[in-house]
Amino acid sequence: EPYTSFKFPARSKYSDFEWQVWHFDGFDSVKTIRQNGAEWEQKDESRKYIYFPLFNNPGWNPPEKSFEEWVSLEKGNYDYLTGNDLDYGRFDVREEMKYWGRWMTKELGLDGFRIDAVKHISADFIREWIGDVRASANQNLFAAGEYIAGDTTPLHDYINRVSATGSYPQNISLLDFPLRFKFKEASEANENYSLPDLNRGTLMAEQPALAVTFVENHDYEFGRELDSHVRDWFKPLAYTYILLRNKGYPCVFFADYYGSDPNSQYNVYPSGKNYIDILLKLRSQFALGEEWYFEKRNIVGWIRNGFVPGAKGAMAAVISNAPGGTVESIRMNTGRKNKKFYHFATLKLFDGEFIVARGPYSLFGDKAGEIWTDSSGFGEFLAEGRTASIWLEEDAVLV
Repeated sequence: EPYTSFKFPARSKYSDFEWQVWHFDGFDSVKTIRQNGAEWEQKDESRKYIYFPLFNNPGWNPPEKSFEEWVSLEKGNYDYLTGNDLDYGRFDVREEMKYWGRWMTKELGLDGFRIDAVKHISADFIREWIGDVRASANQNLFAAGEYIAGDTTPLHDYINRVSATGSYPQNISLLDFPLRFKFKEASEANENYSLPDLNRGTLMAEQPALAVTFVENHDYEFGRELDSHVRDWFKPLAYTYILLRNKGYPCVFFADYYGSDPNSQYNVYPSGKNYIDILLKLRSQFALGEEWYFEKRNIVGWIRNGFVPGAKGAMAAVISNAPGGTVESIRMNTGRKNKKFYHFATLKLFDGEFIVARGPYSLFGDKAGEIWTDSSGFGEFLAEGRTASIWLEEDAVLV
């Protein structure tokens, strides 16, 4: 006896729709189990069963149920995930969910939405739902889908199905999980990870305009059973990578910014507000214009050229995963000939806290405060291992 009827009396003033067994195509929340003439109450959550109803209600066309198409093929067909799975093959279910989307958008004044677990929902229905809500709001609402995958192939396929097929294609962005998993791998492998791999096989690299980049999220943060968090030392490097590049739509994780609740079981997050605030300011004032990207095994960097409205000057950003206390350099073309760049800040984890070291950085020796480009515009930019280093063009000031 899985739960198959939901009335929600208080909800009736918003919708008179009542969810019944025929509106679902799978269940795993069970109150009573009947098997071989025996009956018992299900209390052990680890012994859940998955139930699949075979038929719709009498008179419904089609009479037989089936799982959706255009979902993840990870487990053959990954339509079913957990709980009561909505049957989007039914017209009444689709219409109720579109009604809910229109109501929620209007009630809260939304200008976009994140759609959870889209790999378990028909891409065709997602296209239908986005199109309906956008038409109702009369605006091109931003849509970001959570499709968890370690490589980009299913992400490209999903984007194509939603945005390039059907009668009313709809643009959709996806969270860049391949990049997020690379951040996790890099944080664990230390100097053994080849940093140029960050720019390979990610949505940011392959479809940057549709990539929502992020470092951490609620599913993978420290303390969750998946144990797939990005180690703290790498977070300043990762946030520099997503916030100061010209690719992707970056997202900052709440706990990375504010730290974790002292009373929470996840009380292991130091607040990154000090360095993230600086990166956000740099993003709006310096991470503008063309980007020139350079890479070596343990150090990558890029130049943001400016020369666009709002840009205060050129910026060089460098991240290195070499051992701490060592100095790495990378030669980059700035487009500025015989020009001075000054060391603006080094961002790193030190003794369990995030540090922003402004001004001259003594570890860099005679280049502690500044470096000069040559007559061709090239300069050797430095970073300490396990840090992110920011260099700004002479006379350019962050406000």
